[in-house]
Amino acid sequence: MALLLALTSLTASAYDKTTTSLLDSLNRIIERRDTYYTMHQWQIDSVKRVLAQTPVEEKSRRAVLLHDIFSRYKSFQGDSALSTAEQEIALAQELGDRDALVRAKTDKLLSLVSTATFTDALDLVRSTDLSGTSNTVRGQFYFVCIRMFSDLSNYYGENMRARYTPVYRAYADSVIATMPANSYEAQYASIFKSLDDMTDQEKIKVFEKLLASNIIDNQDLATISSIIADIHLRMGNRIEGLRYKVRAAIYDITYAKRETSALQSIAEMVFQDGQYEEASRYINVALADADFFNAPQHKSDIAIMLRLIESQRYASMDSRRKAVELAFIVCLALFIIAVVAIVFYIRAARRLAESNKLLNKRHQELKHLNEKLEEANENTSQANAKLQETLQKMQEIVRIKDEYLGYSLYTNSEYIKRIENLHNLVKAKLRNKQYDTLAQVIKEQDITAERKKILKDFDHAFLRIFPHFVEKYEELFDRVDDEETHGRKSDSDSLLTPEMRIFAMIRLGVTDISKIALFLDYSVNTVNTYKTRAKNKSRLPNDQFEAAIMNIKSV
Repeated sequence: MALLLALTSLTASAYDKTTTSLLDSLNRIIERRDTYYTMHQWQIDSVKRVLAQTPVEEKSRRAVLLHDIFSRYKSFQGDSALSTAEQEIALAQELGDRDALVRAKTDKLLSLVSTATFTDALDLVRSTDLSGTSNTVRGQFYFVCIRMFSDLSNYYGENMRARYTPVYRAYADSVIATMPANSYEAQYASIFKSLDDMTDQEKIKVFEKLLASNIIDNQDLATISSIIADIHLRMGNRIEGLRYKVRAAIYDITYAKRETSALQSIAEMVFQDGQYEEASRYINVALADADFFNAPQHKSDIAIMLRLIESQRYASMDSRRKAVELAFIVCLALFIIAVVAIVFYIRAARRLAESNKLLNKRHQELKHLNEKLEEANENTSQANAKLQETLQKMQEIVRIKDEYLGYSLYTNSEYIKRIENLHNLVKAKLRNKQYDTLAQVIKEQDITAERKKILKDFDHAFLRIFPHFVEKYEELFDRVDDEETHGRKSDSDSLLTPEMRIFAMIRLGVTDISKIALFLDYSVNTVNTYKTRAKNKSRLPNDQFEAAIMNIKSV
């Protein structure tokens, strides 16, 4: 296992956390690159559809749309970009518009430079007449010329550098003179012209400032990042150079730029660090981009690097294969030793298994006893809970009995006293033959008031036992019924509404409707009507309403 781990560690990343994280991001974006390319192609097709729908006579509009299509093709697909530029030139010649014609030739020049077709590019520069054009159009043409002569200088090396350097510097002066000072072209030309007079650190700061500005086109982000990377690499800052190359590659893919060099540079660097698999992946993606863009010189350079990487990768794989074979032999020897050890182990294990079997048996017996004990404890707990519930109900019954026993004794004695007084008064009237006042005495006995007093005394006695009954009763409804509230307010002596009084008696255990009706001086139908109406207004189902009433606790 140690040998296998050592072999695995050979492919581990030698980079710090930041660089590794950037490479991981690049790998994820590479896996999704088809999504970016498809989206970009869809955008191109959308503009093409608009062009197809634009009438032929609207030539100026069609010229603008062709330039838009070229702008999307210029770093995406070289052949299509060149073809679009040719269409632009033909249309501009029909228009007789000098600006449109030079802009179209600028697009064609950029397309030729991108595919390293320098002979045709030089012929185009010599044949382009810039007279009568606007500063912006001339400045953009000059800006592409900077790139062309700079690329020529780099392409032919030191032999031609002295010849072309003054030329692209002169074009840089022309860009600065014609383009607005705050434009990307003017700022880039200004930087480009003074590069030879700056230190590498100053160049990095200038390009980083340009990279952070909002004047730079998305497709130029990768170019500036790659320039910064090259300066770092020239200074010997290899890790920082790799980071900027990775950022450039990420910009290339996310903005669907297939005229790229960043991935090729990354492949070369990780190859030098022994990351052959990663190098192979990057160089193959770079080759696919170059093939799609159709840049022959770029494809040739990548193909040379690809052969070198693949040969080294195969050599590395062969070396690893031999190492794995050696590891396999060692592991086989270890396996044989392990088999011998296992034989001895099995013999000891059998004896141990017999002991474990006996222990397991004892354990199962103890477990069974514990389960029975737990079951007995659970039954005891349930019995205790039921007993506690029964005791609470008995205590409540005792409180109700005591309260209403006192209430009954007091009420009965009071009414006996009143009847005795009425009896004595009637006897006195009869004895004195005061018949005319006897009717007045009987009339003065207000039965309704007496019944209200009985109900009021009942309410007081009930609410002493169930002080929260009204509150809990009203919680059973979505809102307090206005009629019930009015029913209590209209009679200051009334603490409970008729409906509440019915369910108060049910809470006390009186379930016989006829007895409730007799006490409240209602008919049985009236009591049932009150009950049904309350249940229908409640937010509970009818069959749960009385259970909720019975759950209202006493003091």
